[in-house]
Amino acid sequence: MECTWRITVSSGKRVKLYFLGTFKLESNCDSSWVDNDYVEIRDGSSSVSKSLGKFCGSSKPPSILTSSSSATVQFKTDSATQYEGFYLVYEEVYEKNGN
Repeated sequence: MECTWRITVSSGKRVKLYFLGTFKLESNCDSSWVDNDYVEIRDGSSSVSKSLGKFCGSSKPPSILTSSSSATVQFKTDSATQYEGFYLVYEEVYEKNGN
């Protein structure tokens, strides 16, 4: 199963995403032969936009800032093993001079 969320904020602003609380998914999401659970953040409104990170395991990812006013969050699960999951929030931010 795959869930996709597209986030769009005001024009001229960027999306900042934060993982709060527990982050717990299956491990080894980067292994090409393993079909484990993961969450991936993309820099844009498409499921093929540049990946800003693919996350799994129990280490909470850092905050993520897009380069534009949209982000795509993809969560993929095989439903075989269930963990606590994740809690993700976002905000729109204006970054002066790209900082």
